[in-house]
Amino acid sequence: VEALGVLERQKVSEEVKGLDQASRATLRKYGVRFGAYAVRRQINHLLQIGAVLARARRIAQILHQERCDTLVASTGELQDLPAALLAARLTGVRLFVYVFDYYSHQSIEFLPRMFAHMVERWVLKQADGVLAPNEHVCEALQRRYGVAVSLVRNPCDLAEYAPGAPSGGDEAARGPRIVY
Repeated sequence: VEALGVLERQKVSEEVKGLDQASRATLRKYGVRFGAYAVRRQINHLLQIGAVLARARRIAQILHQERCDTLVASTGELQDLPAALLAARLTGVRLFVYVFDYYSHQSIEFLPRMFAHMVERWVLKQADGVLAPNEHVCEALQRRYGVAVSLVRNPCDLAEYAPGAPSGGDEAARGPRIVY
């Protein structure tokens, strides 16, 4: 715990250079990280909290300017859900969280994944509503967090699948389409 677990390079450089990859892998399992990159990465993750607060302030400004009464936030960037919850609480608007997949499983790095794991339960329990695009995600969220989840399917134009519908063909004849 001394020096927050950081060792001076001069004191250990020869020993670390002598380690083979298997030995390094064993140490990594116990949380040991090597090099300045690992330190910078951990600091960047701590800065995520600042990013959450900055994004929450910006969302709150927009909610106030546009006189919104509801905010729909979706899983995506790490800061999105906690920032949306904070902004909704700052402005008094309702928050609906649209979950496409587990927020806590979107990162493979340790700190972001732990952050997301802690935040996911908190946000979903505090939200005014939780939405998911399919039955599987609905059931998983209900089982894991005990929250009510509403099914909202992703929209599609069923006319394209009707008998006799043109198949692709001339895009200019059909006009522009917006897909998001």
